Amino acid sequence: MDNENFVKSTAIFAGIKGRVISKDLQRGELCVVFGGVELDLSNADIQKNATLSLGQIFGEVKLIIPADWQVRMEVTHFFSSIHDKRPTSMDDASAEAKVLVIKGFSIFGGIEIR
Repeated sequence: MDNENFVKSTAIFAGIKGRVISKDLQRGELCVVFGGVELDLSNADIQKNATLSLGQIFGEVKLIIPADWQVRMEVTHFFSSIHDKRPTSMDDASAEAKVLVIKGFSIFGGIEIR
């Protein structure tokens, strides 16, 4: 699933588990239709911002991300749920923050961030 600074995964009537170890992750694409993707980014790093494009219909996406990353959701969802299960931090966002932007759509799906 890991190709330099880009990750791409398609799960149609399937389940995929993957681990990304890129130290300069920049972008990714996930397509999930009647399937599931679990993507472990806990050993990856981003320099400033990274964008993950998501297209999801009747599926589930689990993202495991480092604690020091912020997540910005720009997902249109219809009959879907989005849960950020990470512990909340008392720290304010800093100018040096690493931000994972998740864009796309989710229809009858679920997104879980751990």
